[in-house]
Amino acid sequence: MKHVLVFATLMGLMLAGSGCSRYQITLTNGNVITAKSKPKLDPATDHYRFKDATGKEVWVPSMRIRSIEAK
Repeated sequence: MKHVLVFATLMGLMLAGSGCSRYQITLTNGNVITAKSKPKLDPATDHYRFKDATGKEVWVPSMRIRSIEAK
């Protein structure tokens, strides 16, 4: 029984910590985009790829991004 409780606690902590963050991406023109997923740089195209607040996949050239902050 003790092992089940430990396993359930660990699974709860894992699920609580995964994917909870949102990211605020500020562009060079001042526009702000909220991302549901962590922006990842594709070195082949020099674009950041992420899902926006509506779940749509977005690609933004890295030169257009001023900052990326976890919220």
